[in-house]
Amino acid sequence: MLASLSNLIPFASSGGRYRPIATFNNNLRGVNSLSFSRDGHYLASGGGDGVKLWDLRTKLAVPTPPHRETLGPVTRVLWVGGSDAVYPTLCYGTGLGYLCLWNQGARSDRFIEVFEKRLADGVEITALGCANGNGTDVHIAVGTRKCVIQVFQYDGRGDVSPIFSIRLERVVPSALEFTSDLRDVLVFGMYDGAMYTLGSNSGKVIKSKSLGQKIGYASLPPKQHLVVLDNISNGFDLWDLDAGTHLCTFPTGTPTRFLPRQVVFAERWKSIVAGSDHGAVYVFDRTTGAPLDVLHHAAKGLVQTVASVDRDGYSLIATGSSGEQGVVTLWQSKKLFAVSSRPKSMRSLHSALTFVVQLAMALSTVAFIFQNLGFREPVAAVQTVMRRSVKVTNKGQTTGSGAPREEMYNDQEGDWAAWQEWKTYVARQRGRDGAPGRAGRVIVL
Repeated sequence: MLASLSNLIPFASSGGRYRPIATFNNNLRGVNSLSFSRDGHYLASGGGDGVKLWDLRTKLAVPTPPHRETLGPVTRVLWVGGSDAVYPTLCYGTGLGYLCLWNQGARSDRFIEVFEKRLADGVEITALGCANGNGTDVHIAVGTRKCVIQVFQYDGRGDVSPIFSIRLERVVPSALEFTSDLRDVLVFGMYDGAMYTLGSNSGKVIKSKSLGQKIGYASLPPKQHLVVLDNISNGFDLWDLDAGTHLCTFPTGTPTRFLPRQVVFAERWKSIVAGSDHGAVYVFDRTTGAPLDVLHHAAKGLVQTVASVDRDGYSLIATGSSGEQGVVTLWQSKKLFAVSSRPKSMRSLHSALTFVVQLAMALSTVAFIFQNLGFREPVAAVQTVMRRSVKVTNKGQTTGSGAPREEMYNDQEGDWAAWQEWKTYVARQRGRDGAPGRAGRVIVL
């Protein structure tokens, strides 16, 4: 599983902020895309020989369906679904326009294919995005080389329904994002350098904004007030979307080849991680622009693919070689932040409140049933009275309706109080039923 280091320098970082903790060489060809699952348990890579998965808890490969050459190379991978998704689901697109979904069965560690479809014109899928609502309401956006953007709804298990499909003339999407309110889709044009906002239900262009000459890749934090993008020339640009202003450029040296490089936020969106064409991955302070670390993934060559996730107080970064053989390196930061117990506390509080509400609803239902059946007295009191009447009743001493007569208690010491209880109960029941002469309805449990 561990990669041979013959074509790599000893893994290290210049600043010591990160250290390599695993290296995988399962990819026999270059790596085109990397994605961490939301909980940080899985890492997926997509490349010329298909999709590879690793369980980061064990650092072992996860069994996957075999790759079919007829689908083409995998160009994009993306984990979809929120934290409450029914099963972990991986979405990927290929160079021949296939969109596929894998998810994990309820009682198996294996992933199975639950969806496969060739999309418009059967050309390369260049971008994927998702809106993680909940397990049964996930929207997936797909962009192709032929300037087509499609949005689908995924139910978390395998059912995929189209929402809209639109062609934007001369706009090849390099990245797709849903807005935080899930209402709109953001499209970043690779060759025109513009960001387009589409209505998520209609696909209609609402507005657009120029962010440069070209956009090789783009990432946004959850608040979406910022965007960092690859300008395919001298580095990576950070923009303030609220103000519409350029904040700074993170330089990575003059590229030898003008190719798209991925860039992501890390360390709770306080840093920027960017690839290069010379074997290094750069980590910058988002606010100051200062370099925090340089991760030496390889001695040379393209490192176009990067991904990050925060877990257990650490930041994890995955870097992938985009050359002939794909090597994936997993880096872990020093401990950067304390692990908060608030999420667990909030979940516990939510569970307690849910139990209280459900209990109150159940009690209200019981009270409603008893009220409509004519029982306002506690059942225990009725049982006590009836049992006393049965105890002292002799053959021939009941009325036709089964109700005890007063003389039944005349010779029984201490039973006068029970008789008074019975008379009071019958009187109340007659008044409620509105039927004189009826003794009401009695249930003896």
